[in-house]
Amino acid sequence: MARIVVALLDIPLAESFGMMSFLVAEGEAMADPMVIGHPNGPLRPELAEGTTLEELVPSRMCCDVRSSNLTHVDLAGVTLVAGWIGYQFEQRCLELGLPKPELPSATHGRHKGAFWIEPAPACHRRMTRWLEDVAPHAFKKRSRAIATLMAWCDPRHPTTVAALWFTSDKKRREVEIRNQMRIFPRLAETKDDLRKRLKTIADFYLQTT
Repeated sequence: MARIVVALLDIPLAESFGMMSFLVAEGEAMADPMVIGHPNGPLRPELAEGTTLEELVPSRMCCDVRSSNLTHVDLAGVTLVAGWIGYQFEQRCLELGLPKPELPSATHGRHKGAFWIEPAPACHRRMTRWLEDVAPHAFKKRSRAIATLMAWCDPRHPTTVAALWFTSDKKRREVEIRNQMRIFPRLAETKDDLRKRLKTIADFYLQTT
């Protein structure tokens, strides 16, 4: 029996654009479920053997997508993920005069957005390409709104961090520095190093034509 994609292993938001793991199973009854593209360690306890999708959905641990009738194709040696774009994210792109992310030809709609399945590197490139496309707008317009939208895509990306820092007032910039050093310590060894790195990114996009 072919495995089908039965759920996204998250509750994706209408405001977001990103990627996540997903569940496949034989048939719609969650027989022999398997997590695909799970990057954060072992299977969650709530997905223990015998757990049904009907138990998971009300607990808000996953998003039921069985109605999409999407068959899972196993690509040997390739990590697959579910890409996601929320309808509100797309609407904010239009409102802010930004290009929308380039999506694959086949997507599957849900009530808050659309998802697709693709190799993780391809989905990551898709997200990064959009960030790089909109970054000049964030820096040149000094737009907090655009920087915030970038954070709904990838808050860890150095360009996003730089945009949030650059579009803050002087007092808020120091708060951003402290927050980023606490949350993402690998960005830089010291606060001064981080300031220099973020300024270098900002200067690069300010000079972009």
